[in-house]
Amino acid sequence: MTNSEKGGQLNPEVTNLALEHYLGVSTPEPTLKMMPRKKLAEYAGSYKATLTEAEVEPDEGNLVIKRRSLGGFPTRDIQPTSEPLPPVRYGFYGKDHIVGMEAPNKGDLGQFLRNPDGSIAWLRLGLRIHRHL
Repeated sequence: MTNSEKGGQLNPEVTNLALEHYLGVSTPEPTLKMMPRKKLAEYAGSYKATLTEAEVEPDEGNLVIKRRSLGGFPTRDIQPTSEPLPPVRYGFYGKDHIVGMEAPNKGDLGQFLRNPDGSIAWLRLGLRIHRHL
């Protein structure tokens, strides 16, 4: 089962193995782009989903994302069952597109989604979407 806090680590591995084995295709490594500190500042901040929250901070041309569980599953009164996940560096491989650069989220794809005025509205990370607070 991959519907767990660490399931996101297994999903890309299994998907890539299946693509190679059955279709003979492989997922290319994204080409990372260093971002200027001023540009990174617009992505910084807190993001919240129903069951998790993320804190995004600039770090030497990349972002560091710290995530933690908020609990609330399967019932709202359930408390978080684990410590926050270790911070992970994410690099940009396209406009508003990021990829995890280290364990436990190496290869994890994410995307920032914008409001009509161009400001950051959401962070999609793995299979979760977080509202920018």
